[in-house]
Amino acid sequence: MLLAKTDKARTAIQNRDAGLTAQERHILIVSNGQRSLNDIVSMLGPAILASIDRLLRDGYLQPAAAERTVDGLASTSQGMHALLRASRDLASKVQERAHVVIEAATTAAAPPPTSFPAEPVATLPTPPAAPRVGPRRSLAAAKMYMLDMLQLQRSSEAASLKLAIQSSSSGEEILGSLIDSLRHLRDVATASYYDRVAMRLGEVLPEEFVPHLAAAMRVDTAASSAA
Repeated sequence: MLLAKTDKARTAIQNRDAGLTAQERHILIVSNGQRSLNDIVSMLGPAILASIDRLLRDGYLQPAAAERTVDGLASTSQGMHALLRASRDLASKVQERAHVVIEAATTAAAPPPTSFPAEPVATLPTPPAAPRVGPRRSLAAAKMYMLDMLQLQRSSEAASLKLAIQSSSSGEEILGSLIDSLRHLRDVATASYYDRVAMRLGEVLPEEFVPHLAAAMRVDTAASSAA
């Protein structure tokens, strides 16, 4: 329904009637008979509905197509009041709906409840690393290793040294034969070959004999340096 200002409204606007608020004067200005109630509410917002209701009651506004009879005005005024009430109800529902949406969004954005950390699971201590297994040490292993090294020489002196090792029985005799064989290899082979054989012999010889082997090698090295 179109709204139009009455002559009373035009006079009040021209005289700047103090009985009208700035909002009500704005409503009267835009109510030119070509705008509907919905148009004006869309322009100025639903908060103006109460002011429009008062302006209609006080004779500042009227339907643009209303009949100029008293009955027609009364009927139209009742219809306008009903329309205003419906508009206010609609605005109230819109505001309630907006409040529900905002509350739901706030709840969704709220941080999750604090959760307590799970109890730590007891862990078993790490088992110690298995000891490294080195080469088996024994006089028999040392004898077999040196016999194999002498077998490669294919000389009469190497054969005599092999026989001495095989006929040795006590630990001291075996150690002496091994040292003699190692010295022979130092004389007939390269220095790197001698070093490898000496290192390997020290790995398979029982630990109590290793210091004696090392001492003999130091004596030989010193003698070679002096010569």
